Amino acid sequence: MVSQRLIAIVRAVIRDREGPWMAEQDFAAIPEAVTDIRSWASALVAEGCIPRDDLLIVVSELVGNIVEHGNEGGITFTLSHSGEGLVASIVHHAPPPEDVPDIPLGIAAEIGGLFALGDERPDDGLIAGLSENGRGLFTVAVLTGGSMKISHDPDRTVLRWVHGDCRCKVRAQ
Repeated sequence: MVSQRLIAIVRAVIRDREGPWMAEQDFAAIPEAVTDIRSWASALVAEGCIPRDDLLIVVSELVGNIVEHGNEGGITFTLSHSGEGLVASIVHHAPPPEDVPDIPLGIAAEIGGLFALGDERPDDGLIAGLSENGRGLFTVAVLTGGSMKISHDPDRTVLRWVHGDCRCKVRAQ
């Protein structure tokens, strides 16, 4: 569990910095990691930050998948504010499982188009075709705007994405 003392220290360091910032923390790949990483990220990003909620949902989904489907190992979570926006990465320090699903990154733009249609949504089966276990990755694709980059190495998987709509550089107080 992430201690309140650690969160307070991280907040103090980031609050006193000017300009872009970056924070990184290691976690065990255990069920509590979902709550711990969410709490840690929530403490870093101010409530006024536009993509804060999207970030927390994406982190919960990806870390939950690592814990449920991944091999043990550790997780390194990095979060920063830069000229790109709010940048996040998760490194899972374990060999990728044999059946790694594809995150449907290419459909994020199509989904954005569907949302723009309002009530006039075509019945093209795009959403209906998702399996019970694929909806979370679909949500990740939409909330990251297709910016997710994934690399698999023999001993780790790296996931990196950008919430480019964040230019506030506001830190949690």
